Amino acid sequence: KPCPILSVFPSIGVSFSVRDAMNKLIALFPNDPYARYKAAGALGGAIEPRMPFLGHNGVWIRIK
Repeated sequence: KPCPILSVFPSIGVSFSVRDAMNKLIALFPNDPYARYKAAGALGGAIEPRMPFLGHNGVWIRIK
């Protein structure tokens, strides 16, 4: 199963505000009562150094 965050940020240079990224992640889990929690976990997991994302001023961008 693909990582949800990589579905929202499919290529290098794609960027979204935190709100837009959350909305897109939530949309990946239709009819799931825990969609907000899953989306928050996916976005929070992108903070780890192994993930190819950079967050600055409320905007996330895929960097590798």
